[in-house]
Amino acid sequence: METCSSELSDMSDYVVHFTRSSCSASAYDVMLSILGSGMLRASGPYGIAATLAPNPDSQKVVCFSEAPLDVLDRIIRNRGPYGIAFSKDFIISRGGGSVWYVEPDSEAAAAVLEVILPSESSASPQNPAWSITPFIEFVGAGPNGPFRWEREWRHVGHLCFNQVEPSFLFIPEELHDAARAFFEDARAENLGPCYECKFLDARWERKRVLAELRA
Repeated sequence: METCSSELSDMSDYVVHFTRSSCSASAYDVMLSILGSGMLRASGPYGIAATLAPNPDSQKVVCFSEAPLDVLDRIIRNRGPYGIAFSKDFIISRGGGSVWYVEPDSEAAAAVLEVILPSESSASPQNPAWSITPFIEFVGAGPNGPFRWEREWRHVGHLCFNQVEPSFLFIPEELHDAARAFFEDARAENLGPCYECKFLDARWERKRVLAELRA
């Protein structure tokens, strides 16, 4: 019998965008604002051409983590317990994908640099290389370089979604009822979308996470 990747301890069928607090809003409020707008805004630029691409906007991305759902403690410590999850298939269908981490002194790194270093062809914003570079990171370089264990995925540009496309939301369990009430009120008052996907707690153990996803 074929094994679903969600049943394997080192794999996940999902990628998660974790929200951070801002100077004016908590991470929870930031997540609700994103869900209300139906858009994850690209930040950056990121990738090996972040400072090289003639059009920096072409390197701006939305970041996700593919870390197994039961070993998210390191991400929570860095970013907090709130997140919006999508299936990998959904992100792929929108043109996103996983990041390729390249050892900086390797032959692969040399080949990549040869392709993107400034030249008459690479200087053009229309060069197809710029559609690839947001998905490549040299290990140890940049703000995300050390975090290979995150198995980062990216989507170039803003990602728009509707209320049925998130697979689940990461919200601390003690806030699940309040969040449900918030969305129900939004629907009743016609104030915004109502998200009826599953609510999980990123602090739960693997057994419970899988049980909730299968329910």
